[in-house]
Amino acid sequence: LGLSATPDFVATVAEAYDALALYPEARTALAALAGLRLAIFSNGSPAMLGRLVAQAGIGDLLETVISVDEIGVYKPDPRGYVHVEARLGLARGEILFVSSNGFDIAGARAHGFRVARIARLPDEALRRDLVGAATIGPALMFKALRLRPERLGFEADVTIAALTDLAALVARDEDAWGR
Repeated sequence: LGLSATPDFVATVAEAYDALALYPEARTALAALAGLRLAIFSNGSPAMLGRLVAQAGIGDLLETVISVDEIGVYKPDPRGYVHVEARLGLARGEILFVSSNGFDIAGARAHGFRVARIARLPDEALRRDLVGAATIGPALMFKALRLRPERLGFEADVTIAALTDLAALVARDEDAWGR
């Protein structure tokens, strides 16, 4: 990007990352899943995750937050998913893993978790943006590349458009999705 990594710049980026906002529907979606064992599993540090959960006000909706720091590997290392099973006391087939990231999806599916992929920008909306563009600039190109699912050999079991779709997904098949 041609940006200098001065201490001030690094601090500014880190501060912004530590203040990430929830997607607008996140709290409502998590509340709709009350009664399920909900957890965050992240490559973030426990301190960072703790700050984000507290700032977002969702700690009351989660059973736990699991960081890869606890075992010293990063997703999609299989040991991370084994760690999730151990922390939750659940078998891999009892876990529904939700992500929009291809590496997360591939790692979780390869391990045997059931996976729901969030496709926040439906293919049709992306198609409209691309076809309707007078020019395809860097921002639109990034969107086209980043928002398409990576093909890493393992696909999600189901694709949803938003977190609020999870409650209906779980309700459709309570036994299969671990309620």
